[in-house]
Amino acid sequence: MKTKSAQKNSNIGATSVVVLSAEREQQLAHWKQREAADEALIRDWGQRLGQARNKVIKLNQQYRDLLYKFLQDAYAVYKDIDKHELADTFFAQVRGELLKQGIKIQSNTPDASLIVRLVFGANASAKSVSEYGKVIQAAVDRGVKSDKFAEWLKQETLTKVLADQRAVEQETETPKDRLYRARRVILRLLDIREAKPIITHSTTAHVAEQYLGRHYGLCVAIGHASRRMDRENFHADVNLSMVLPVSLDFEIYIVDKLARYILKDVDLYESKIDSLSESVWADDLYEKLIAAGDEEIDANNQYWSNRQQAQLYEDQQEFARVVKKKKKNKNK
Repeated sequence: MKTKSAQKNSNIGATSVVVLSAEREQQLAHWKQREAADEALIRDWGQRLGQARNKVIKLNQQYRDLLYKFLQDAYAVYKDIDKHELADTFFAQVRGELLKQGIKIQSNTPDASLIVRLVFGANASAKSVSEYGKVIQAAVDRGVKSDKFAEWLKQETLTKVLADQRAVEQETETPKDRLYRARRVILRLLDIREAKPIITHSTTAHVAEQYLGRHYGLCVAIGHASRRMDRENFHADVNLSMVLPVSLDFEIYIVDKLARYILKDVDLYESKIDSLSESVWADDLYEKLIAAGDEEIDANNQYWSNRQQAQLYEDQQEFARVVKKKKKNKNK
């Protein structure tokens, strides 16, 4: 009985092959061939689409690399312009050029976005211009070096930089608000400095009225200072040759020019106003403004020196390498 049971169990699950006629066997074989051909065709379609997809991925990668490179070029120029004394003049000309090209610009468009719009032209979407402008400004705020912008953006990713920058903008004041605070610090300094002027000149009220602006009585003096050439003489002569009245626009330009020197440190000077005597913080700020002006003069001189030297180089890339090498040696 056990043997029969074992034999019966061993047959469970076994499949028997149905015997067909030769014609039906040929029919099944033909179907298998057709199914194999169909599967091969489907695989071919998938492989071809996969190859196309890989090409698109590679193309997107190349586009991203080129995009970041072009943005780096724009960033390098923007960084040079940002703190330059010709910045306002340049950006005003950019607005004029864009209007000439028929490109509408909002009055509150940030300077970084103006650079992006000028580079990418009218075909770039407003969203792209805004985002690229935010990325460039974020790089400036974080102190990214001009030649490291593309590498930095790849590591951070465009999405993350935009998200971080939007968060910063929501939590911090606008550049316009910060400039307003810096203006107040500079105007407070002017009030203090008037109490102890460097040069005092007395004249008639009639003559003085010709010197002063109509709005707030400000004026601009133009002159020349030269050190006395006598040996062991530490004195210098300051000769003012012209005193000119200023318009309201010129007043704003002068104050804003000084205010931009302290934009990053406005919190510091506001705290000094509250904690230090006027003579201490005012003198410190005055020296800061003089130093900032000297740095700007040096930067301008270096710029024009580079421009002149560039004419001596037939190969501009070689010239760029020379300038880069000079900067590297200077930083050592």
